[in-house]
Amino acid sequence: DSYVITLNEDRGESNFADQVVLYSVDIPVGTELLVGQGLSGTVMKTPEYTTRIVSSTLTAVTARIIEGNKDVTGAIATPGDSNYALVGTVDVANWYTLEVDLGNLVDQSRVLLVLDMVKHVPSAHNFDEFRAVAAKRLQGRTNYLQLWNGTNWNYQPNLNVVVVSGYFKRSVVDLSNLFVGNVFRVRLRTLYFTAYDYIAVDTDQSMSAYSIHSTLHPMRSAVLSHHGQNSFVSLGYGIGVMEYVNGEEPNRDPYLPGNYTRFGDVTSLLNVTDDVYVLFGTGDEVKVTFDALDTTVPSGKVRKFVVASNDFYNPGGTAVRSIPPVVGLYPYRSMPSYPYNTSRNHYPHEAYKKIYNTRGENLERYAAAIAPFKDFIYV
Repeated sequence: DSYVITLNEDRGESNFADQVVLYSVDIPVGTELLVGQGLSGTVMKTPEYTTRIVSSTLTAVTARIIEGNKDVTGAIATPGDSNYALVGTVDVANWYTLEVDLGNLVDQSRVLLVLDMVKHVPSAHNFDEFRAVAAKRLQGRTNYLQLWNGTNWNYQPNLNVVVVSGYFKRSVVDLSNLFVGNVFRVRLRTLYFTAYDYIAVDTDQSMSAYSIHSTLHPMRSAVLSHHGQNSFVSLGYGIGVMEYVNGEEPNRDPYLPGNYTRFGDVTSLLNVTDDVYVLFGTGDEVKVTFDALDTTVPSGKVRKFVVASNDFYNPGGTAVRSIPPVVGLYPYRSMPSYPYNTSRNHYPHEAYKKIYNTRGENLERYAAAIAPFKDFIYV
C-alpha cells in the first residue's frame, strides 16, 4: 500500500532538500516516458509539463563532430553498446559541437529528439581557473541547442537539454514546428566533455493522441539516516554508475565540515517548498514513503513514476564553482545570487536551523576549509 524511494548522497557533497514529490503516469505499453523540459526554477512542475510520451519506433539520424569533422553516426546508433561519440577533451572547458541531421522531416508535425548522454565537469584548482571557465558560459549555460533556419544557426534559449554529470541520462527535446525550410539539422553545443550513447528522433504522429495524466502520491513519512557511499562502477572518461548496496557501507569521502540535519523523522521538512531543508551529506540517506493509492493499472497501459524535487547542493568546491567546501551559507529562493553578500541579504529561517540542524560533522576542519574563500564570498 506504499511506495518507498531513497535519496542518497554518494559523493563528497552536501544537499539542501526542500521538497520531494512522487507522481505516477500510466502510458501505453511499448512506449517510454522521458523528461525534457521545465526542470529549472523554483516552482515544482508536474509531468504534464516536464515529460513526453515517446514511441518505441524511433528513426535513426546521422551525426558528426564539427571540431575535426568526424562522423560519429555509428557511435550513436545503438543504445547501451558502450560505443560512445566522445565530444571534447576531459577537464578542458571549450565549446564543442555535435551536428545532427534528422533526415527528411517535411510534413512531420511531431519531432522529438531523443538523447542519451553524460557530461564530465572539469576541475578548477583556484579562482582564476574558475573565473576562466565561468566566463565562457552562455548566459550562465553550459549547453544549448542551435537549429538551422536555411541561412544561419539560430540559438534556442527556450529549449532545455537535460544532461547530468557522472551517469548517462536519457531525455527528450521537443522540436515540433520549430524548423524553417526543408533542412532539419540541429547542433548540440556543450562547454564540457560530453559522451553521447544514443541519438534518434520520434516522428510517430499516433503518439500525439495520448495525453499525460499524472497522479500525485501523498507523502506518508521521511526518515534521515546514514547509509554510506554506494559502489561506483566506472565506465571511463570520468563517468559511471552507482550501484545501491543493501546494508551500511563505509564512506570513501569525508563529510563537508558543518552542521547537518539530525537523524530521524524529517517529514515536515520535505512536504512543501519553503526554504526549510533536510540538509544531508556524504553517505546519508533519506527514505521517503508515499501512499500507493489505486494500484490498478488500466489494460494496455504500464505505470511509470516521476520523482521531482526542489533542492540545492554544494559540490564541495572541487568543480568549476566558487562555493567553499563547507556547509555554511544557506540558499533561499529569493536570494539575488549565490554566494550572496551576507551584510545585505539574510537567510530567513534561522530558528529552524537551531532545532533541526544540530548534527556537527568535521567541525574542527571548518575554519581551515572556508579560509581561502572568505574574501571572495563575503565582500
